Amino acid sequence: SLPGGSVMLQKILNIFLKSAAQLMQEMEAGIQNSDVDQVMRAAHTLKSSSAMIGAIALSACCKCVETSQASDALASIDGAVKATRQAMQLVEDEIHVTYLNGEDTPAS
Repeated sequence: SLPGGSVMLQKILNIFLKSAAQLMQEMEAGIQNSDVDQVMRAAHTLKSSSAMIGAIALSACCKCVETSQASDALASIDGAVKATRQAMQLVEDEIHVTYLNGEDTPAS
Protein backbone atom coordinates (compact mmCIF):
# COMPACT_ATOMS: atom_id res chain seq x y z
CA SER A 1 0.00 0.00 0.00
CA LEU A 2 1.23 3.47 -0.85
CA PRO A 3 1.81 5.99 1.94
CA GLY A 4 -1.24 8.23 2.15
CA GLY A 5 -3.16 5.93 -0.18
CA SER A 6 -6.28 5.89 1.96
CA VAL A 7 -6.18 9.68 2.30
CA MET A 8 -5.90 10.01 -1.48
CA LEU A 9 -8.79 7.57 -1.97
CA GLN A 10 -10.93 9.56 0.45
CA LYS A 11 -10.13 12.77 -1.44
CA ILE A 12 -11.03 11.15 -4.77
CA LEU A 13 -14.29 9.79 -3.38
CA ASN A 14 -15.21 13.16 -1.85
CA ILE A 15 -14.61 14.83 -5.21
CA PHE A 16 -16.72 12.15 -6.89
CA LEU A 17 -19.58 12.60 -4.41
CA LYS A 18 -19.61 16.38 -4.85
CA SER A 19 -19.50 16.11 -8.64
CA ALA A 20 -22.09 13.30 -8.75
CA ALA A 21 -24.51 15.28 -6.59
CA GLN A 22 -24.22 18.22 -9.00
CA LEU A 23 -24.74 15.96 -12.02
CA MET A 24 -27.83 14.39 -10.45
CA GLN A 25 -29.22 17.88 -9.82
CA GLU A 26 -28.53 18.76 -13.46
CA MET A 27 -30.33 15.63 -14.67
CA GLU A 28 -33.33 16.29 -12.45
CA ALA A 29 -33.44 19.97 -13.46
CA GLY A 30 -33.31 18.88 -17.10
CA ILE A 31 -36.36 16.68 -16.50
CA GLN A 32 -38.19 19.57 -14.81
CA ASN A 33 -37.35 21.90 -17.71
CA SER A 34 -37.92 19.28 -20.45
CA ASP A 35 -34.29 19.83 -21.48
CA VAL A 36 -33.29 16.41 -22.81
CA ASP A 37 -29.82 17.62 -23.86
CA GLN A 38 -29.06 18.73 -20.31
CA VAL A 39 -30.15 15.35 -18.97
CA MET A 40 -28.02 13.51 -21.52
CA ARG A 41 -24.88 15.57 -20.88
CA ALA A 42 -25.11 15.02 -17.13
CA ALA A 43 -25.89 11.31 -17.53
CA HIS A 44 -22.94 10.82 -19.88
CA THR A 45 -20.52 12.52 -17.49
CA LEU A 46 -21.81 10.63 -14.44
CA LYS A 47 -21.68 7.35 -16.38
CA SER A 48 -17.96 7.82 -16.98
CA SER A 49 -16.99 9.05 -13.53
CA SER A 50 -18.99 6.36 -11.73
CA ALA A 51 -17.38 3.66 -13.87
CA MET A 52 -13.95 5.06 -13.00
CA ILE A 53 -14.54 4.57 -9.27
CA GLY A 54 -16.11 1.12 -9.76
CA ALA A 55 -19.76 2.10 -9.25
CA ILE A 56 -20.81 -0.13 -12.13
CA ALA A 57 -24.53 -0.30 -11.31
CA LEU A 58 -24.70 3.50 -11.19
CA SER A 59 -22.83 3.72 -14.49
CA ALA A 60 -25.30 1.23 -16.01
CA CYS A 61 -28.24 3.35 -14.81
CA CYS A 62 -26.69 6.38 -16.50
CA LYS A 63 -26.37 4.37 -19.69
CA CYS A 64 -30.09 3.56 -19.41
CA VAL A 65 -30.78 7.30 -19.19
CA GLU A 66 -28.75 7.80 -22.36
CA THR A 67 -30.49 4.99 -24.24
CA SER A 68 -33.94 6.12 -23.07
CA GLN A 69 -33.45 9.18 -25.26
CA ALA A 70 -34.13 6.98 -28.29
CA SER A 71 -37.76 6.61 -27.19
CA ASP A 72 -37.94 10.41 -27.05
CA ALA A 73 -40.55 10.14 -24.31
CA LEU A 74 -39.79 12.37 -21.33
CA ALA A 75 -41.61 9.89 -19.06
CA SER A 76 -39.17 7.15 -20.08
CA ILE A 77 -36.20 9.42 -19.43
CA ASP A 78 -37.71 10.50 -16.09
CA GLY A 79 -38.05 6.88 -14.99
CA ALA A 80 -34.42 6.20 -15.88
CA VAL A 81 -33.29 9.31 -13.97
CA LYS A 82 -35.27 8.20 -10.90
CA ALA A 83 -33.58 4.78 -11.05
CA THR A 84 -30.23 6.56 -11.33
CA ARG A 85 -31.05 8.63 -8.22
CA GLN A 86 -31.74 5.40 -6.29
CA ALA A 87 -28.46 3.86 -7.48
CA MET A 88 -26.64 7.07 -6.56
CA GLN A 89 -28.02 6.90 -3.02
CA LEU A 90 -26.70 3.35 -2.64
CA VAL A 91 -23.26 4.42 -3.88
CA GLU A 92 -23.23 7.42 -1.51
CA ASP A 93 -24.19 5.21 1.43
CA GLU A 94 -21.55 2.61 0.57
CA ILE A 95 -18.81 5.21 0.16
CA HIS A 96 -19.68 6.89 3.47
CA VAL A 97 -19.86 3.65 5.44
CA THR A 98 -16.94 1.79 3.85
CA TYR A 99 -14.44 4.47 2.90
CA LEU A 100 -15.26 7.68 4.76
CA ASN A 101 -16.00 6.14 8.16
CA GLY A 102 -19.52 7.47 8.19
CA GLU A 103 -18.38 11.08 7.69
CA ASP A 104 -20.47 13.37 5.53
CA THR A 105 -18.96 14.90 2.44
CA PRO A 106 -17.38 18.28 3.19
CA ALA A 107 -19.46 21.18 1.89
CA SER A 108 -16.44 22.83 0.27
